[in-house]
Amino acid sequence: MNRALPGNARGSVSYRIAHFLKTAVFPRVRIVIDIHSGGREAVFPLCTSFHRLPDAAQFAEISRAARLFDTPFLFVYSRQMGTGLVTDEAEDDGKIAIGGEFGWGESVNPEGVRHAYEGSLNVMRHYRLLPEPVRPIANESRRQRLIQAPNLADYRPCPRDGIWEPLTAPGDDVENGQFLGLLHDFSDHSAAPLEIRAHRPGVLIARYSAAVCPKGLTLFVIGEETEFPQ
Repeated sequence: MNRALPGNARGSVSYRIAHFLKTAVFPRVRIVIDIHSGGREAVFPLCTSFHRLPDAAQFAEISRAARLFDTPFLFVYSRQMGTGLVTDEAEDDGKIAIGGEFGWGESVNPEGVRHAYEGSLNVMRHYRLLPEPVRPIANESRRQRLIQAPNLADYRPCPRDGIWEPLTAPGDDVENGQFLGLLHDFSDHSAAPLEIRAHRPGVLIARYSAAVCPKGLTLFVIGEETEFPQ
């Protein structure tokens, strides 16, 4: 359903639900939280996510609300990567829209579930829907990092079909030209694997998760750290 917005009242079940969300739910709310577990392709470090917006006040408020999930990373990603997203529609309606990656591979990650659950409660506490104060979630004090990758050039596609052997983990700091992994062609056992290297310095904020990677799918994303808006 996430890519079915704004929906269609006469479409499939998913499009009908999306239409109901857009026309009946969004007008009644100010905050929209969209919780994910990485889908079938990408693995992320534990993060909340949102887009860079032209409205500076809306963007600053979204970033403050996203920090309430107490994740180590906040990820500002490109709107060019897809259409019909819940956060796209909510942002365009002026909502405080927060996404997040709290696991990967459609799995259940206990730490991610805790941050998603307690973070949602923190948002309700922050906006006075619950009476108690905002609570820390992380087991230890750590600095949250805001990582942005607004440009499609930082979403690197897989150059050919192959077996992906990553050598770096999501959330790692990387240097320009750093060795990130190998792409193997098992149809030709005599062929040397293709070395995959970083195209720029930054933070590996997303990486393809499965072993078999088809040509053209996003193999990795490198973002840069930036300051939190005031």
